[in-house]
Amino acid sequence: MSTFPHPQFKFLAGLTKHNDRDWFAKHKEAYQVAYAEWKEVALEITTQVATWKPDVFPQPDYYKVFRIYRDVRFSKNKLPYKTHFSTEITPEGRETGWVGYYLQIMPGGGSFLGAACFPPQSQDLFALRLYISRNYKRLQKILDASRFSLTDPMGKLKTIPRGFAKDDPARELLAYKAWALVHRLSDKEVAKPNYPKLVSTYLQEITPWVEFFQAAKQEIIENRTAYTPDWVNR
Repeated sequence: MSTFPHPQFKFLAGLTKHNDRDWFAKHKEAYQVAYAEWKEVALEITTQVATWKPDVFPQPDYYKVFRIYRDVRFSKNKLPYKTHFSTEITPEGRETGWVGYYLQIMPGGGSFLGAACFPPQSQDLFALRLYISRNYKRLQKILDASRFSLTDPMGKLKTIPRGFAKDDPARELLAYKAWALVHRLSDKEVAKPNYPKLVSTYLQEITPWVEFFQAAKQEIIENRTAYTPDWVNR
């Protein structure tokens, strides 16, 4: 662990300049070393998170180390490889969770961590918006206390979504298709020996955000009819 993140940064910096299969094949061994060490770091972070988040376990069902290979079949960007390493940690398990923690390392200031909620179905998206509208003050209090930045990885709507009043106090948040809190880390922060502990501390800080959406999921599942109007496709 003592060499982290230097093998990762060195490999990723080279891949950024030479994102092609020939270069990757020549540096396959360097990739394998860097990726294996990132997996160790991801497991260590997940283990630390599990000490304060009781519905996270350091097991494959609760965290995922993403592959570096890109799916270019339906993308205009045909570069074959990602230029970062990343991991997702999902309370309640990856098969059932709606919200999870995410961390990424990328040289040149591209490293960050955070948490996000991606509703799995269209009716869940409406239901989450309704839950946010009804619990806006509680969510806004969490946002006001956080040093993380709120963003929408899916892109916001330009108008208030159907079914909500234009003067709804939560109208800005209702325009989101997904909700994420993000905090960027410098290369120096990632390079510190205590990086896993630093990440765990940051993720613990935004756990109220995660638990807000966990509570939303639970209430929506238990009261599906109350959160699904007739005009939403079931």
